[in-house]
Amino acid sequence: MTVAGVVIAVFVWVYETTVAVEREWMRELLAPEVELGVVTSPELDALAGSRSTLRGYIRAQREPHTAARVLEAENELAHQIARDDGAETAAVRRARTAVSQARGTRRRGGEQPVRSSHSPVATFPAPRLAAAPGTWKSACRSRL
Repeated sequence: MTVAGVVIAVFVWVYETTVAVEREWMRELLAPEVELGVVTSPELDALAGSRSTLRGYIRAQREPHTAARVLEAENELAHQIARDDGAETAAVRRARTAVSQARGTRRRGGEQPVRSSHSPVATFPAPRLAAAPGTWKSACRSRL
């Protein structure tokens, strides 16, 4: 075997070993969320499955873009649960809220969800950057 063959064989072995472990971790992390009703069982199967399973799930949905956003938010939820060692923290609650918001971003009839003043999504003003007078930056800043 050549060096390239050995490298490829090692890569394939590492990939096959780690992917199975990561899929099992995803199932373990999100199993309580399925019980809470935050994540559905088919969504968990898509998240913990292969790439083709994930794409097949998204394509089978009536609103594929919404399904993709929900799965992305659920993936972030799983990462946040892992970061917080499974504890119930404010960050995990915010991640759960993000999942529910991702589900409600598109409504029938083109209605958009109403955002209250108590929305968990914070908006911050963009920082002002100093620009020398007469430059293109100062011209752009004057239009803001």
